[in-house]
Amino acid sequence: FFPIGMKWVWPAGMDNMIKQWHSIERVWAAMTSSGKQYRRVGLFRLDCKYNDPIDISRGAAVVPAWQNSPPTWMNDRIFYGEYQHAQRWATGRFPHFEDYAQRHNFQVHSEMFLADLFKDVPLTTTAA
Repeated sequence: FFPIGMKWVWPAGMDNMIKQWHSIERVWAAMTSSGKQYRRVGLFRLDCKYNDPIDISRGAAVVPAWQNSPPTWMNDRIFYGEYQHAQRWATGRFPHFEDYAQRHNFQVHSEMFLADLFKDVPLTTTAA
């Protein structure tokens, strides 16, 4: 499943991507198990530095403008928006994997995969 022609290091790049997906799902599970109801959710990687406050009150599905080129490439470092879109971002990767891998010659790159997962969602980009 390693993407050919990408600047990933085999096998660490793929291993890190799968670890990231599991971590995101665990965060979602912890959030939903709290019993609180959320209309909007922000999900942020801890290994990124955010220089300015991020207002998650605008946009249905928002990703940073950097490292982002929809519909083929979607930044996987930050996401915020409406609950249903955040839920897809957090929990939709594993269920979508087999179909995506088969359609893309079993090569999976995180940002390209995420763009495919969100191909039917209108994204807003932000400078954050």
